[in-house]
Amino acid sequence: MIYNVTSKIMPNAKLPLEYVKNTFDKRNKIAKQKSIEFYKNITNECKDGVYSISRIRKCIDNLFAPNKINYTIKSEEREQFSGSIANILSVDKEKQILQYDGIALFLPLKKNKTEVENKYTLFHEVRHMIDYLYNPKVKMHRINNLINNEGYSNATDYINKFFMEEISSKTNMKEFRKEASDLIDILPRDIAIETLQKIRSHLITEINAYSDEIHFRFKGIKNIDDFIDALNLKLSYKLNFKFEDKLKFANKKLNALLKEERASLRKQFD
Repeated sequence: MIYNVTSKIMPNAKLPLEYVKNTFDKRNKIAKQKSIEFYKNITNECKDGVYSISRIRKCIDNLFAPNKINYTIKSEEREQFSGSIANILSVDKEKQILQYDGIALFLPLKKNKTEVENKYTLFHEVRHMIDYLYNPKVKMHRINNLINNEGYSNATDYINKFFMEEISSKTNMKEFRKEASDLIDILPRDIAIETLQKIRSHLITEINAYSDEIHFRFKGIKNIDDFIDALNLKLSYKLNFKFEDKLKFANKKLNALLKEERASLRKQFD
């Protein structure tokens, strides 16, 4: 079923234009600075090691002040130290508008539900939040286009998940590229382009979040266990996820499809 849905980012779910009108590289640099600022502020705020939701909210609010961003902090129930980030969405059925109302942070909370179990998961997910706010176009028109092509949503969701998962030890990048290319080639070209653009954005923010988390883990080493945890994450990131290699492939495939699309458009007007 195909839907004709438009999207709208609500005022409290975004930063004003003057904060996000720079080039991608400049926005990414600012996002990096904001991530470091949050790390310093929350570490100073939680010197006793208690990363409570109230303290986290205080530091996040200060990070984006004077702007007020609508967000929630909820318990991540999947795994002990895992986290995730999601859109807070609502739908105006009469006007067929999908509204982006804010951001939901899912963090590993202790049994009391008032403190974070793992501070490094917090740093990781807050970097995602920062990236989303400084790259607002990633959020809504990507969602909007995929909803309006819902006939392919299962395929595009599967392909996105395929890019984000670890590569097994039995699979090398050559095999990954072949399988990924075969999956993408199933889609109509316009949807394949849209899917790869979404994947590219997703990969970039994962690279940012993991890079920051790894940096902060090494910075916070206090004993041998901390060192082992930091090293294991760094090795897993490099050897299993291969996000940088996947990004290179996604860009190459996307550029090839865009070249085909432009050639097709020129042919129509010849």
